[in-house]
Amino acid sequence: MSKNNSKYTPSQAIRAIKGMTRKRFYEMLKNGEISYTKEKWGKKERHIVDGSELARVFSSDFKIKETTETEKRDNLKQKETTETNIENKLLQQKVSFLDEKIQSQNKLLSEATEREKNLLDKLDKTQSTIDRQTNLIEDLRDKPPKKLVEKPKRFLGIFPYKSA
Repeated sequence: MSKNNSKYTPSQAIRAIKGMTRKRFYEMLKNGEISYTKEKWGKKERHIVDGSELARVFSSDFKIKETTETEKRDNLKQKETTETNIENKLLQQKVSFLDEKIQSQNKLLSEATEREKNLLDKLDKTQSTIDRQTNLIEDLRDKPPKKLVEKPKRFLGIFPYKSA
């Protein structure tokens, strides 16, 4: 790793500089002897010092940062945690979107069920009306036609005439 591409936190920089104390390093940051940038680190901001700046100020006392296996694991864990958090947020968003979609579909289903019920009620009322009207109409096809009965003739206007 070259000095120009690496970035250091104050703790890492102090470890990389031979004979440097924490107090002296922070005094140099405060006095402007060492330039630094601030980067977001979780909810806080962190001082980040470029490797080339440390090489400029401390030259021979500055050793290139060698990442230890522990630091590599810690960096990997942090990266995995960040990725996991992002994935979790995306999954939570998907779940909430799907919950909203399900609620919307359930609402549409209940509205459709209510419409179907109303239509079935109307159909039942219409059918009962048709049945009542059908019962009022006399169907002459099933019954034999009525025979015409002659009225008895009246004899002298009092009694009907009976023939023997």
